[in-house]
Amino acid sequence: MRLIWKLWAPSKVRIFGWRLLKDRLPTRKLLVDKNIVQGDENSMYVFCGLQVEEANHLFIHCVMIRKVWEMIQNWLGIDSNEELLCSTHFLKLLENMQESCSFKKAGAVWLVTYWCIWNQRNDIIFNNAILDLDEIVHKIKMHSWWWLGIGTKRKSMCNWYEWFH
Repeated sequence: MRLIWKLWAPSKVRIFGWRLLKDRLPTRKLLVDKNIVQGDENSMYVFCGLQVEEANHLFIHCVMIRKVWEMIQNWLGIDSNEELLCSTHFLKLLENMQESCSFKKAGAVWLVTYWCIWNQRNDIIFNNAILDLDEIVHKIKMHSWWWLGIGTKRKSMCNWYEWFH
């Protein structure tokens, strides 16, 4: 849990990651359980509409989100991560990436992926946006390049083209 605070990401994103790992994000299931939102029809996940929106389905198990993870894992050149829980998914990704990059870089990519998925979910709910998996992946690459470049205190780790390809 303490690892979140050492990652190269804006404070609000690290707070988001901490809330995620503590199961404190306002997912639809959590809002229904606390009687903030009424009815089962309000608890379905907006990406797939097949299951109740809870953190592990939202970020890992949804068939749509699995495609995002496949694209990210292909981009990073790492093995697939079949973990069931967000917390173990984080640790497994760090393990898979430890040979190719530092903990802070691997953790930042994990966190920015979750952050971009969450923001896309919110755009769909509050702004009637349309799910665009390629746009999510583009934002993940963009934010991770930017945050890691700032975190390393160098002009950049690599140029934009090298990062994307």
